[in-house]
Amino acid sequence: MATDPKKTDVAVKILPSGKNGLLKLLYVNPGQKNVEVKFYDEKGVLFTENVKSNRFKDGFIKFYDIRELKPGKYWLEVVDTEQSVKYAISLTKNTMWVNYWDNYLPADQAVAMKK
Repeated sequence: MATDPKKTDVAVKILPSGKNGLLKLLYVNPGQKNVEVKFYDEKGVLFTENVKSNRFKDGFIKFYDIRELKPGKYWLEVVDTEQSVKYAISLTKNTMWVNYWDNYLPADQAVAMKK
């Protein structure tokens, strides 16, 4: 979990989704209204989404389909007015590995299956 040292209730996590082909993103930061989620590869930005978290009291959970991504290195960045959190992701033929997990799972733990 990535947290802001000034506020212990700010969190961004990539969680196992329990379903093949889906990445599960948890964002918690009470009071934030707009959050930007970006997916990058080595060439640049692949996808950007502005999520209005005012639909939810303290944050949101979003699912992202990763089935069409080719094996390689990717980054997921979550930005609000207080923080920017970036996860390094390695995608093999069938498995996604997240390098930044901070006391939840080891860095070599699979979090999503493509098939």
